[in-house]
Amino acid sequence: MGVSTEISNKSTEITILGYTFNFSFFDVTYIKRAVNDFRPYIRGFILLMLALYNINQFLSFITAGHLSLGNYININDSKNNSGGNKE
Repeated sequence: MGVSTEISNKSTEITILGYTFNFSFFDVTYIKRAVNDFRPYIRGFILLMLALYNINQFLSFITAGHLSLGNYININDSKNNSGGNKE
């Protein structure tokens, strides 16, 4: 998946009293390096989230419940009350 980065260095040429200066005032090589390093991890995370989303939708379609702890944990469960006196 060769996606190229459209970011480039910003450079200019300044002429003062006949002397010409070329310099780069916005160097983006570190941004290009970071984008190229993290792109595979971001793609992998997005693909994992898409897979989990599709599994969740399929389970919902066959009425088997969703992939969440909310289906299995009851907050107002009187048997597992964590606070107060248990008598």
